[in-house]
Amino acid sequence: MRSAYLWPGHVLLAVPSLFNAPHRHLGASVLIGVDAPFRLDVAGRSLRCRAAVVAPDVEQSLHAEGPLLALQVDPDQPAYRQHLAPLLGADRVVLPDPDCIDIARRCFDFLSLRASGCAEADRLLQETLLGLGLGGARSAARPLDPRIDAIAGRLREARPARLDPSPLVSASGLSHSRLMHLFKDEIGVSMRRFVAGIRVQHALMRLRAARNLTHLAHETGFYDLAHLSQACRAHAGTTLSGLLEQFAHQPGRVFACVEPHEDCVRA
Repeated sequence: MRSAYLWPGHVLLAVPSLFNAPHRHLGASVLIGVDAPFRLDVAGRSLRCRAAVVAPDVEQSLHAEGPLLALQVDPDQPAYRQHLAPLLGADRVVLPDPDCIDIARRCFDFLSLRASGCAEADRLLQETLLGLGLGGARSAARPLDPRIDAIAGRLREARPARLDPSPLVSASGLSHSRLMHLFKDEIGVSMRRFVAGIRVQHALMRLRAARNLTHLAHETGFYDLAHLSQACRAHAGTTLSGLLEQFAHQPGRVFACVEPHEDCVRA
């Protein structure tokens, strides 16, 4: 049984296997093999591991033949700042405390056996993050600069097809160059890359409910279907048709969740 919960800024997957091409997620990836190790090609290395945390915007590809619990948390989210930024420090990939595997297995079994609501799935996501170990051991959690936090929220709401930083420069009180540098320092990716990532996320949240993929591409700010599919492959490691096939040909549940603590809408 495949289960996928998608929030703005968070993803939780429980899948029997997962294979993808090299790609760069906007968010940090938490990957846990429930029953067996998996192969992770990341940052120029090939690792065989049971659990890994990969920093945002790091190229990776995955070959997991067995059950996998996967989380993605974007760098503007409080959960990233609290649990993952201290764990990663300056590293691009970290192998966390093995105790997290038992927590991930309980989460995986729970999601596989029953249809959880978004609030329940979010609780399981937070529990898994807490179980990673070492949280705060390297450095204390640091909140986002409030100016960048406000701009990230504004970009998430608008999801502009074309980025015009001028209103953001005015609102921040910073120069254009200072804003761009501060945004990348605080978020870890450029503002353009951030906007591209949240637009892909928005499209994926609407994917199962879309009656026409070309219309979905236009409605979510892409030039055409090829543009959306290319962006999806770059950010998720698979095409739109590949994602649809995974859930169309195998039993599964996909939920698009508006807020972490609100109930979800089945996509």
